[in-house]
Amino acid sequence: AYDDVVTRFNEIFLGSDGDGLITRERWFPTDGLLARLSERFQMGIFTGRLRMEADITLRRFAPSFPFDPIVCADD
Repeated sequence: AYDDVVTRFNEIFLGSDGDGLITRERWFPTDGLLARLSERFQMGIFTGRLRMEADITLRRFAPSFPFDPIVCADD
């Protein structure tokens, strides 16, 4: 069933105690790229991820960057 697949995926991707595959993600923007772009553009995020998943990654890689808006799958 779909819900069973989603549950199993989240167990693997999010893990428990910080051991999921999400911890292996790599941030592709080079240092300073987002800051340079934000001088000319309003920076937003539109993602198919749930807000909780997006927050994990943004807290890890861009904790103080002012993305606005952030639109997630559960919005």
